[in-house]
Amino acid sequence: MSLLPRSMPLLRASSRRLPALLTARLSSTASDAAAAPAASGANTASTSTAASSDAPLFSMENPYQEERRLCIACRHNIQFDYKNVRLLSQFVSPFTGRMYGRHVTGLCRQQHKKLDAEYKKAIACGYMGVMMKEVEFLRDPKICDPTNPVRPHRF
Repeated sequence: MSLLPRSMPLLRASSRRLPALLTARLSSTASDAAAAPAASGANTASTSTAASSDAPLFSMENPYQEERRLCIACRHNIQFDYKNVRLLSQFVSPFTGRMYGRHVTGLCRQQHKKLDAEYKKAIACGYMGVMMKEVEFLRDPKICDPTNPVRPHRF
């Protein structure tokens, strides 16, 4: 049983001309319909015009694309400075004096690099200690939680 309607006996007769005649019938202008069967490469020409007419007329964003995550420094436009020891100490462990990694702080690569440079500069200038955090900064609110990292890590 054929899937084509009975009103199209021309299409059932030749299966070779099926794509060319279907696209010619679907085209909106009469000049495209007359030119498609007469052209030697009728299949490729008419298929490209049909494909362009089937394209959506609006540009829509991808609804499945994840929202771009911004780090806390980029989101709030925080500029790290070696003289702002209170801010730098938020990213330093109180037990070892080492900076937390990116997976704990949630900073992007660029901001973490800037933070590292300013942290080293603060140590070199004598604003921060090397081995431990200042006592007066221990009660500051925590920006990052080292026991619950933002990004998963291999440990």
